[in-house]
Amino acid sequence: MAGTIPNFHIESAKVQLGPLARTNLFLFEIPALPSKVRGDIKDIMFGCESAQVPGVTNEVQKVPWMNSEYKIPGNSTYEDFRVGIRVAEHLRILDILDSWYKVIYDPSTGVQGVPADCWVSARVSLLNYQGVIKKVWTLHDMWPSAIEAIELNREGSDKMVINVTFTYNWHEITVGGRNA
Repeated sequence: MAGTIPNFHIESAKVQLGPLARTNLFLFEIPALPSKVRGDIKDIMFGCESAQVPGVTNEVQKVPWMNSEYKIPGNSTYEDFRVGIRVAEHLRILDILDSWYKVIYDPSTGVQGVPADCWVSARVSLLNYQGVIKKVWTLHDMWPSAIEAIELNREGSDKMVINVTFTYNWHEITVGGRNA
């Protein structure tokens, strides 16, 4: 049997919820690139073409007790962060990613980088329409794990977007300057 919610009015609900469908405004920031990455840029902050909110999954541990099995939370696994970056005309982001990738593994020398030389922290900030930061995901121990091919087509749009997948070990969420 369907019931009604007392004192419910759709107009007041719309006001409280705000706009339900909107463009996501966000920034991706790497405050300090690894020291061994070549180039004159040591930090990056830009709006992105596309991204997703970082995800996390808790592994389920089964613990036997008496004649039953109880499920408890186990290790957390953090999903990779994929971002679409609009490439500016000067192509610096491509140079930075190429240099960073060679710090991780240089195919010409066969040298594998160590985590201290490859990992950084980064921030993904969700903004409201006034540019105020509403929520921040800080990704720790992050490095680029995949750089997708860039389609070059003279008949395509004039924008070039590079999709990069970053792997990281854990993240923390800050809401309005406070930990979530």
